[in-house]
Amino acid sequence: MNTDTAVISNKKLSRPALLVILCVSTFIFNTITIIANLSKCWSADKIVAMHKLGVETTTNELLNKEPNSKKYVSSSRNLQKQKEIVKTITPKSIRTKCIYLTIASILFLFGAVLMFRLKRVGFYYYVAGTVVWVIAPIVVYGFSLLIFTNLLLGGIWIISAILYGKNLKYMR
Repeated sequence: MNTDTAVISNKKLSRPALLVILCVSTFIFNTITIIANLSKCWSADKIVAMHKLGVETTTNELLNKEPNSKKYVSSSRNLQKQKEIVKTITPKSIRTKCIYLTIASILFLFGAVLMFRLKRVGFYYYVAGTVVWVIAPIVVYGFSLLIFTNLLLGGIWIISAILYGKNLKYMR
């Protein structure tokens, strides 16, 4: 009878491979993300300057083309889009977004650590991080081209949350 109980309790404490893979990938990616976001916070002024330089370079290239050519028309449309994007990129907006995404990454890490320990509450921290990750860029920049990458990653976080959710039966 003791051996049966030991086997049952071992099964309860064992982690599924998918949960281990999800947790380890969450640890790695979000540690890198936190470092990258803190770096962006410190260099927000340089990031804005690089974007403005890009628009200036595009403007200079546009001036060297013939006004009626297809390349000119296409470049002028791209330039207008770039100018709209650069207007929304300020050091303050970059720092605000980085702070939100760092908070989301901390929630992801905390949740993954708890889920690695088979604690169900970690899943809810992970879901909270997903919500912050998806909502923060929209709050900071509104609906623009800038949020596409974050929404794409948000989709990956949502899929990961679903996969974590499939492992809830192993958590207490």
